Amino acid sequence: MNNLSAFISLAWPQTEVKQVGVWYDKPMRWIGINKEGKYRVGHAACLLVDAESKKIHYFDFGRYHTPKKHGRVRSIETDPELQFPFEAEYNKGKITNLAQILQHIAGCKSTHGKGVMYAGVYYGADALKVKQKALEWQKKDAVPYGPFDKKGTNCSRFVASLAKAGISETNIQIKLWLPYTISPTPMYNIYHINNIGGYFEVKQSKVHFIPHKRNLKKYRYAFGG
Repeated sequence: MNNLSAFISLAWPQTEVKQVGVWYDKPMRWIGINKEGKYRVGHAACLLVDAESKKIHYFDFGRYHTPKKHGRVRSIETDPELQFPFEAEYNKGKITNLAQILQHIAGCKSTHGKGVMYAGVYYGADALKVKQKALEWQKKDAVPYGPFDKKGTNCSRFVASLAKAGISETNIQIKLWLPYTISPTPMYNIYHINNIGGYFEVKQSKVHFIPHKRNLKKYRYAFGG
């Protein structure tokens, strides 16, 4: 069996982010989503495991040393502290050290993710197209930040954009272009950029697999973050 490149969506639904300073900040305070200038919307990122090189690439988008209301794309090339000190290992087409990979990134403070981390895995991504899309975002330098800005993006929309570029499966393309959360959320990506029948929870360095049909109440709660 040939090794397949893997697109791994990451989510930290408990992470709080500072308000951007845009039109929806005020109404969000009225309904209790924006509290003391912070949103508990979570943080999203992704890993690309290149089956050919066995290299593990990290990508995310956020307001890291950028002008106000703007963000930038981070990768192992731009931010070396996000590099992995080991490579992916394969057997019969699947990653055998996946738990090690997830434990490492969950413990990496440079991700800025807080609390429990979740991960969804999709085998069969086009590694070259994912990297090309990430580079396309990086060339823009400072990008407008927000879930609704047509010319910009946020962490969840960024991850979804890489998946759109690198995954051709029609069912997933439809869910990414027409998310029923209006704009992609960290946990929406985990659940839908996925072809392994479930997702992983990394809590206190322990990795647990959660089948899609289980723990739906917790999943729905996390959808908003």
